[in-house]
Amino acid sequence: MLFLCALVLVLFIPTGVNIARNSLAKFDHKTPVKVGFGLRANQEFPFYPAAAIMYRRRTPRLQSERAYRKWLEENPAKAEMVRQYQSFLNDNNVGEIIPMRELLQGCADNPLKPELAFDVPPKALWPNIVPTLKWFDANARPIIGKVRLYHGYRNPDANKACGSRSPVHPANSAIDFVPMEMHDPAKIERLMCSAFRAKGKTAKIGMGFYGVGLIHIDTRGYRSWGPDTRSATSPCKV
Repeated sequence: MLFLCALVLVLFIPTGVNIARNSLAKFDHKTPVKVGFGLRANQEFPFYPAAAIMYRRRTPRLQSERAYRKWLEENPAKAEMVRQYQSFLNDNNVGEIIPMRELLQGCADNPLKPELAFDVPPKALWPNIVPTLKWFDANARPIIGKVRLYHGYRNPDANKACGSRSPVHPANSAIDFVPMEMHDPAKIERLMCSAFRAKGKTAKIGMGFYGVGLIHIDTRGYRSWGPDTRSATSPCKV
């Protein structure tokens, strides 16, 4: 009996792993998923593959502190830039709002390209994140509580791997996060949209609600969108 069980494991586990790997490789950004903010049971939208896959875990993948430390150890030049970046954020009074590990997480939820999980933005882009973090800290965090950031700066390769054509993450002006203390999508939408309408225009806030539970904020222009990336589906229409 033990021999038969061992034989089954040897024969079928590699096959299952290969099937899963092949499925990921064939998953393209046009694959529809039915989830999240603003969607009803009969609605669907195209999203990038990692989001469709990782939603089954309720949220996209967040890289561990251990993975982050390993990345720093293997990239000493980038580790020094991270230290300087943290000092810059501290000097601009935004250094304690979001953990650095989360700010540097680019496309960690793409299981096919784990090497794109972290990167530090070029110095010329450092100022771009300051107004975004300040607006988030003053207007979003007080009403929805603790959040977990899943996407911050993305280099162009990471942006492409995540299926995005938008320039806001490569410009280091955007954050994508999930509320950790509030779990009612309708209430989250209502509170965030209220803040967006009241204080978003002068700060040039862009706000998006993605079907995997992520909320996007940037400071690259006053606009909003819903799960299919269209303004027509935004709960914050003005």
